Amino acid sequence: MEVDVHHRARNHASVFSSSWNGNQNSNANNLHPLPTQKIAKQLSHIPKDSPNQLVVLVQSGAYNPVHLSHVEMFALVRRALDEKHRISVVGGFLAPSGDSYVKSKLGDDFIAATHRIEMCKLAVADSDWLDVCSWDALTRGYRSTPKLLSAMEDVLATHFPGRKLKCYWLLGADHALRREIWTKQDLHCDIVIVGRAGSTEPVKKSLKAFTPINPEHQIFFVESEPHDISSTMVRSSLKRTSSVEGMLHPAVHKYLLETTGRSISDGSLLPNSSGNSSPYSTSPSSFSTHLMVSPTDTSGNLSDDPSKEEK
Repeated sequence: MEVDVHHRARNHASVFSSSWNGNQNSNANNLHPLPTQKIAKQLSHIPKDSPNQLVVLVQSGAYNPVHLSHVEMFALVRRALDEKHRISVVGGFLAPSGDSYVKSKLGDDFIAATHRIEMCKLAVADSDWLDVCSWDALTRGYRSTPKLLSAMEDVLATHFPGRKLKCYWLLGADHALRREIWTKQDLHCDIVIVGRAGSTEPVKKSLKAFTPINPEHQIFFVESEPHDISSTMVRSSLKRTSSVEGMLHPAVHKYLLETTGRSISDGSLLPNSSGNSSPYSTSPSSFSTHLMVSPTDTSGNLSDDPSKEEK
């Protein structure tokens, strides 16, 4: 398993905007405490004088719905960083995005945050190091991933004084390629890119042409590719009443079945909780109306414009 490391430049300007700092940051996050029990258990096995960098991986995204390759990416990166670098990955967070962002991307196919969070929790329930951060999913508006990572590092520093934990942004090669992430000099965080079918080689070529300016932040590239599964594939299979076997954790599969009323295993439709035979809100081109119930808003201090993410 190969891991290439590329250093990136640092922009000395603050990554925080006026809408995300100070007490607003603390108040919003305190409503949904970051789960740290699994990290604490992992740290208990690592001596305090260990020379290894302690890292928590964070992958933000729609998770509409979460599938097996999402979780597989974390495992691939953890193993690669452990084998090739003096890095101990002690935790990982799936961080679902808020409804305003996901709905702007997917329209009627979007699944409300409460359901996406629950499915993410089910997907990592068997893991002793992966968990779910619901901060952005249950907060109105949108916050960029680097800002999320910085806020998480502040909380981890409070929970684990004396154990310097860094958060690394985990993303697939397809996402990195669309955003040309290596050209962004103001993201102010370490990044791990994982290979994805069709995008691994283009990213590899781009990173080779990347000229580092400042060694403070790094881009790690793990060429190993997870299984070729996407949330789009899952949704398409559900719409066609096709099997999603091998795409979803069994508990997530069951949750979708019980919530939408769709029997995935045999391709038939079962009555859902509203008594309708179809889980679709309007037509087979849209997703289940039961998965589009918006969560209770808990904070209005973020931008409602998902386009404000660094392009």
